[in-house]
Amino acid sequence: MSKCRKENTKKRIINKFEVTADTLTSRGGLSLFAKYINGIDILPILLSFFGSVRKTKKGLEVSNIFKQLFCWFYGGTSRRLVSFDDRKKDEGYAAAIENSVEDMASSHQIKRFFSKFSYFYSWKFRKVLQHLFVWRLQILNPDIIHLTLDTMVMSNDEALKRHGVKVTYKKKKGFQSIQIIWNGKIVDAIFRSGDKHSNYGRDVKLMVTNIVNVIRKRYRKDVTIILSTDSGFFDEKNFAVFDKLGIGFVCTGKMYDDVKEYVK
Repeated sequence: MSKCRKENTKKRIINKFEVTADTLTSRGGLSLFAKYINGIDILPILLSFFGSVRKTKKGLEVSNIFKQLFCWFYGGTSRRLVSFDDRKKDEGYAAAIENSVEDMASSHQIKRFFSKFSYFYSWKFRKVLQHLFVWRLQILNPDIIHLTLDTMVMSNDEALKRHGVKVTYKKKKGFQSIQIIWNGKIVDAIFRSGDKHSNYGRDVKLMVTNIVNVIRKRYRKDVTIILSTDSGFFDEKNFAVFDKLGIGFVCTGKMYDDVKEYVK
């Protein structure tokens, strides 16, 4: 081995540990995510919809709390709200998400923030989802928009507090939201108790009509829209609404004998 190569090898050997004045964190990857959140301007949108939950100028900005919640969900290291108390003491974590330590939320602040949301705000969250939906459409500029209508069962069997839960068709105590999906992303949703079946009430007709109007008004009037559903939405009243809206649809159903004869 040459003398030069020996010297380079020695330089790469760790031979001492010392205390540094630099701010370090093991969650450095969140820096890119925090920059992405700021870059897409989602926080001002959330502030415009939910700024009213902050009744006084005291406390943290609503947009800042949302940013910390997004980073908490994205980080995935803990599902417990008390973990916010640890983050509040971590200067490295605060720097990673471009926050000051003074502006880090405690678990009590997060709990108070959640407690301010009532059913009244659900339509505002739907507006945010639709805003993001149109934003993505304008980026990708598709000629065909393929939507999927489905329900999602959320089990709450293991929770200590189960306020408002109902038994779902899967025999789970929980909730069954109805949602419209595009490209794997939820673009509209209604949170419902578990006993609400797929085709409950007027939810389907109102949801589909609303999302189609959003696409026609805010994206393109002439774009082709196709809706896929399962047998839970097999209803002639739904089909009449879809036809009136001028969209294509595919709905699975039971293979009755008269259907088989017609196909033959």
